[in-house]
Amino acid sequence: MLQRPNTVQRSLHLFRRTLEDDTEKIKNFVSKSPLERDTDCMMKKVIEEEKQRIEILRKVSIFQHFDDTVLANIAMNLQLCEYRRNQPIIVQDEVGEDFYIIEEGTVVVTRKSLEKGKSKWPKWVSTDIARLEAGAVFGELSLLTREKRSASIVASSEVVKCLKMTKVLYEAVIAEVDSIRNANLVEMAAQIIGANEMFHEEFTKEYRKMILKSMKIIHFPPNSYIIKQGTTGKIFFLLVDGQCKM
Repeated sequence: MLQRPNTVQRSLHLFRRTLEDDTEKIKNFVSKSPLERDTDCMMKKVIEEEKQRIEILRKVSIFQHFDDTVLANIAMNLQLCEYRRNQPIIVQDEVGEDFYIIEEGTVVVTRKSLEKGKSKWPKWVSTDIARLEAGAVFGELSLLTREKRSASIVASSEVVKCLKMTKVLYEAVIAEVDSIRNANLVEMAAQIIGANEMFHEEFTKEYRKMILKSMKIIHFPPNSYIIKQGTTGKIFFLLVDGQCKM
């Protein structure tokens, strides 16, 4: 008959396993040189920071359709900027081209507006409308629209560290993503042409390649017409991504 181990036995077994694990870790640590240990610590820190940045980027709407490889590329290329208390990070009414992630510290979002007081002429009044802390993001829409900033953001803690993504970096990432996506679409088109009986019957392999080369990728927005009933057809389409209805 099997006996159930008591609490003391279970505790001793857990202690023994923990001690063995810790002993192995200490052996590995001691066997490495100080330089190797420092390098390992730095690598762990870099990997952890990259994971944190990817998690933040994944929550930003304009990056939600990017995979982890693209997000990791963005995370590694973000610029670290440091600001002192009361130093402006972005200024209201200036054209924005940068996106920021607060890595450390706090900032205040302020907005200027004209208000009529007791005097004859209205005056500019600055009002605090929000406070942002580490992990918060701001300025992401400026990467797409280049619109004027709707508010100012000023460092409110002694030191504020932000990760900045420039429009140049964003456009480079978008170009890379589009290039990969277009290459995948071309490959899909080649597979469709290769599997279609019409092309097998009427064209040689070389001629099919020539057809594929002459084709170009066209992106249609939602609810737009690809072909219209009653019009004379002069274009041949291959649907390689998305859905359409007749």
